[in-house]
Amino acid sequence: RARSVRVDGRAGLSTLLENASPLGGREYDWLVTVLRDRELVYFLGVAPERDYPQYERVFEQMLASIRFR
Repeated sequence: RARSVRVDGRAGLSTLLENASPLGGREYDWLVTVLRDRELVYFLGVAPERDYPQYERVFEQMLASIRFR
């Protein structure tokens, strides 16, 4: 399910996906998409299911640091 986010002041969508990891177990894939001018920009953070809570904070910090030129 997608939810609204802002990336450098621009509207975007955030979707958390879950799937089988190629390394075994489950993983979460955090997909963020932003329409910039006439381009679709996306960011993807991937982490093992059990470690996702720690990675989620880092992914959010990374997203907050993005600046479009």
